[in-house]
Amino acid sequence: MKNKIIALLILFTVILFSSAEAQTTARKFEVGKNSFLLDGKPFVVKAAELHYTRIPQAYWSHRIEMCKALGMNTICIYIFWNIHEQEEGKFDFSGQNDIAAFCKLAQLHGMYVIVRPGPYVCAEWEMGGLPWWLLK
Repeated sequence: MKNKIIALLILFTVILFSSAEAQTTARKFEVGKNSFLLDGKPFVVKAAELHYTRIPQAYWSHRIEMCKALGMNTICIYIFWNIHEQEEGKFDFSGQNDIAAFCKLAQLHGMYVIVRPGPYVCAEWEMGGLPWWLLK
């Protein structure tokens, strides 16, 4: 199980750094004296929470745009383990579960993404996102 969690964390890191902007533009995010700094300038994270698995994929772009219209610059997402590994050892990151596509779509809309992989998530989600097969 520890190896699976490590593999998932590596996957999410790859997803975040595989975007086109990350490959073409070096960005520097750091903690300043009284604020966050992005490329040396003060930066306020204005985040909205979206659960890509609860939104039909056809509406992802619309929901991201709605967050942007509200003045947000960042989307926070949970990774629901029990959605991606419903059967032990069989992962599904396709269609509605395509985290990479959601992150890239957010980027296309000029948004940053904060990915929270769990394993436990607080989102009123069945078993906190833990897969049922852990109970065996």
